[in-house]
Amino acid sequence: MNATSSQRVRPRSSQQAPLRSTLVRGAALALVVAGVSLFAAACGSRSDYYEGGSIDLDCRENPGDCDGDIGGACEVSDDCSDGVCCRDKNCGRGMCTYLCDRNSDCPEEMACEHGYCFFRCSDDAQCGPGQSCEHGETVCEYED
Repeated sequence: MNATSSQRVRPRSSQQAPLRSTLVRGAALALVVAGVSLFAAACGSRSDYYEGGSIDLDCRENPGDCDGDIGGACEVSDDCSDGVCCRDKNCGRGMCTYLCDRNSDCPEEMACEHGYCFFRCSDDAQCGPGQSCEHGETVCEYED
């Protein structure tokens, strides 16, 4: 017997190729789903722009009691449960709010000024400490 005749080549089953292909596709799909899930978890549910829902109106007059909520104090956007940390002077150098281009980008109780959503007002008494009702008595902004 020669060397080539002692080695047996097993014929490939016609069912092995489709099975292997199905397993590879399933593993690839599982990796994609896992990647999307990790990306979603890393991003969290915080959005820079208002996407609906309610806001706490008490934060308009008592921002010190609202850390992390819209209208509450912050140092960086990660301090905010939603929206961004506005560090502009009009935001008191640290207020959680939303980015906007127009009033319709903001919750109903807020209006868009300087690219940020501010609480609506008709007089200073509706604004929190250190804020006044600005822009023709329409939004609460921090004073310099």
